[in-house]
Amino acid sequence: MSIDTAMQQLDTESLRIMESAARLCMQRCEEALSPEHFVAAALDESVVVQELAADSGFYWRLPVKAAGEPGSRGVTPVLSVRFLKWLRIASEYTRTEFEGERVSPAALLYSLAAHPEALVEDARLQQALAGAKRSALYRAACAEAGVTTAAFRQPDTTALGPEMSGTEGGNDAARDALAQFCQNLCQDVAEGRLDPVMCREKEIAQLIDILCRRKKNNPMILGEAGTGKTALVEGLAWWIHEERVPPALIGVEVYALDLGALKAGASVRGELERRVKTILDALKVLAGQALLFIDEAHTLLAADGQGGDDLANLLKPALARGEIKVIAATTWREYKKYFEKDPAMVRRFQPVTVQELAPDQAEHVLRHVRPALEARHGVLIRDEAVCVAVSASHRFMADRMLPDKALDVLDTACVRVYLRAHVQPVDDMVLASTRTHLVQQLEGLRAESERGFDVAETLTACEAELRQLEERLDTLDKGDAGQGFRDDRSDSLVVTAADVADVIAGWTGIPRERILSARNEAIQHAPARLRDRLIGQDHAIERVFRRLQASAAGLTDARQPQGVFLFTGPSGVGKTELARLLAQEICGHDRALVRINMSEYQESHSVSRLIGSPRATSDMVRAVC
Repeated sequence: MSIDTAMQQLDTESLRIMESAARLCMQRCEEALSPEHFVAAALDESVVVQELAADSGFYWRLPVKAAGEPGSRGVTPVLSVRFLKWLRIASEYTRTEFEGERVSPAALLYSLAAHPEALVEDARLQQALAGAKRSALYRAACAEAGVTTAAFRQPDTTALGPEMSGTEGGNDAARDALAQFCQNLCQDVAEGRLDPVMCREKEIAQLIDILCRRKKNNPMILGEAGTGKTALVEGLAWWIHEERVPPALIGVEVYALDLGALKAGASVRGELERRVKTILDALKVLAGQALLFIDEAHTLLAADGQGGDDLANLLKPALARGEIKVIAATTWREYKKYFEKDPAMVRRFQPVTVQELAPDQAEHVLRHVRPALEARHGVLIRDEAVCVAVSASHRFMADRMLPDKALDVLDTACVRVYLRAHVQPVDDMVLASTRTHLVQQLEGLRAESERGFDVAETLTACEAELRQLEERLDTLDKGDAGQGFRDDRSDSLVVTAADVADVIAGWTGIPRERILSARNEAIQHAPARLRDRLIGQDHAIERVFRRLQASAAGLTDARQPQGVFLFTGPSGVGKTELARLLAQEICGHDRALVRINMSEYQESHSVSRLIGSPRATSDMVRAVC
């Protein structure tokens, strides 16, 4: 490439600096134009570059050439190989990162600072570029290209040639590329942004066993939502930080892939694949010094219309050869839906099952995070609140998993206690709003009464309701004063079991008294309540609750259902009603009863309503439609 061809890619300021650099090269009797000549000319003659160097903390001078060194004065210099590579990288950054057409001085300096060892020979210039603030160069390049940027985007490692693999500069550039789309969990641990993980020692040890393999060393974490799949990887980052891992994993960095950042702005065909290829190349450059964690991994393969199959094909070779190490996490449902359809992808991952924590383990987790919640909300959490948060959520919120649901309940209870002390309670605001409406209604009724309308009865009822409401408001005000509702944030506010029960009651609709009552006590008194509501079935109720009481006392296998019952008898004697009352007593509401009327499944083909249509039938229907 000649100088004339290179000048066509430069903007006006870069073109002027290029001419000065060529003159400087001729004055020094040197045949090849290098990046050092350009930087020296820019710092000497360009006001824009001088201001930019001051902002980024960059300073360097071209060393004086010794007398008597051979040269070719008057010969037009050619572009050196390093300069051509520099110009190619800067052009790529200008198009992709800065969305510009012409290469500016800031873009040139930014690309040079991103890869100093590959483009610069002078050791002092390499040191100066390494100490420069690349964020200032990046913002200046965006400003010159007319692009507004909110944050510094790290450079892309795809501009590196294969010769950079394994070098210190290549490793730094690879980490910069990973930082563009990933979050460094080990760095978050070192800076105290992640909490230690409890009660997952066996699962973390299983992760380490898989990661230390020579090949097929990619764990797939499988579990239901809320069981702690992401926390498992955070626990691995903690173990690496504390050096509780084998020597092969000491110093390894765990990068969590940000799928939002990866897919944002990747609407152009091939852009998403290019970004994934960049991440894979960076992991190969680091050669075992980094792990990639992909949370909700099925979303990467389920990129409808965005090359989900292409992304899988990019991952398969690197995973099979053991060039990179990837930890994926997804639910069982998504694993069967997306991964099991691709046996080649399944073979490259080793499953690690994450089960729901037992209630006693969930209590350990909540006690561990209790100091952080107390510091965050300025409250004091009693141990009874921790116990009720676990036991009540486990009992009445069966659609979610521990410890996630217990943490949400306890966190919400802390917020409500804080707001109750510093903000007017919601119940008081509702009563005040109701009082305003009653006052307006009373004024209207009095106006009608003055005009001769017969509204005496309605007026009397409205006045009585208003008096009762004002008495209730006065009682609440006195109660609030007695309970210490204040705006003194220095005093500790206490989160009790009743506060936790109020949260669960608001979410599920179950009365607070039912939530606070012990399960054994509730089952013990339930038969008497059921006898009053289901007449003539005392023997059936006694047999049912005898089994439930044995289960509540721990006399049966915990892995089995609490009870399996077969109600027989003629129509209309209360079989369905007993099942509905059982659901209400055990789960708190009859909505927990799932009713299947087997009279609707007499035909052999009707079973598809329960388990779904066979695969061949569904495929044929889709093909015909």
